[in-house]
Amino acid sequence: MPKENSSNKILTIILAAVIIVAAIVVIYANLPKEGINTKNDNENNQNQSEEPEILLSVIYGDEKNEYSIDQIERFVPTTGYGAKRNERLFIKSPGNYTGVLITKFVKEFSEDIINYSIIIIANESGIYKNLTLNYSTIQGLVPTYNSTNASDYLGYNHMNIIIAYKKEGEYLDPSDDGNLMIGFVSEEKYATPASFWWKFVETLEIIVK
Repeated sequence: MPKENSSNKILTIILAAVIIVAAIVVIYANLPKEGINTKNDNENNQNQSEEPEILLSVIYGDEKNEYSIDQIERFVPTTGYGAKRNERLFIKSPGNYTGVLITKFVKEFSEDIINYSIIIIANESGIYKNLTLNYSTIQGLVPTYNSTNASDYLGYNHMNIIIAYKKEGEYLDPSDDGNLMIGFVSEEKYATPASFWWKFVETLEIIVK
């Protein structure tokens, strides 16, 4: 056999081998890789399976409703001006607050619940405190003061009592106010007693007389 023909055959075989190897590499590169994104996949699956954080529990008798921030924000929001007037005659935390009328959580159980009080339970760093609001307060009839002059008593006026989650359009600072707080707001520049405001709210318990 001529030497030239033998060399051509060898080159052909080598070229074919190179083409086959290249094809194998391309096919392998396009195959799904098991285990490469295992960490990310696990994190995504974990995030998808996690339950939303419950920020508020509302109890009525043997029934309990629980709400995440997304569920709370599905209610029609109420926004208004509010401020606290403390016993030292200082006006504190004035601003526009956004939240949900506390009566809307009551109506989730029934439209016919009347003459009730609400026990508000707050949890600040594991220290639990509670405050009871009577029916007239829940309806928003509370003492008011001029927000620029704490000595100027304006009598009882109607305020909207809300479970607030935002101030000036920003979510409340969890370290200062908790995720939720009780607030008294209206279109007027009224201040209300600081003792009525309650931070770090976690639970509302409806008590029917």
